[in-house]
Amino acid sequence: MWLRAGFMACARMMRGARRVRKQSSRVSCTNRARVLGRTHGRRMGRARSCTTCARGNEDWNRAPRRARGPYSRTEASVEAALRAFCEGLARFPTLGDIDAAGRSDLRGAVQLRGVAYWADRLGLDVEETRLRLPYSEADALRDARAVIAQEGYLPGEHVLRRLNFTKLATAVHKSGGAARFRELYNLP
Repeated sequence: MWLRAGFMACARMMRGARRVRKQSSRVSCTNRARVLGRTHGRRMGRARSCTTCARGNEDWNRAPRRARGPYSRTEASVEAALRAFCEGLARFPTLGDIDAAGRSDLRGAVQLRGVAYWADRLGLDVEETRLRLPYSEADALRDARAVIAQEGYLPGEHVLRRLNFTKLATAVHKSGGAARFRELYNLP
């Protein structure tokens, strides 16, 4: 019997919730709460406030916050900040070094243009492994000949990666494997 009574109360509440949903969105939070069986117009759970009235919103009379715009800096200001940051360094710092110094703003600016651009503009060297230079067929052939001279044959992709020829391994993979790469470029 008590189970049926609980079910009926739940059904009545759900009918009321449907009625509220059909009404306009300008229904105040107290009316919505009364129909749904909640108290004081406050929702249970996460702290949400009603957007149509001031109840439940402690700072309703405060001026709205200014929306943050996109991050904008001029190249001259970024360059000046980078020059100050890189003073006394022989090489351009890594993005991790910039983060460790707490300058995530500089990290974002460096990532927009690229490490090579800013290192060139500041006159600093960058490790060759950090530069994103295109890998041409001539580079692949040069590396393949070096591996063949070292190993005696052109190994597969996985072995090339272990030998630290990652770009050559990618070129071998794209061509269809080591045997196909040798056929394409007439390698021994």
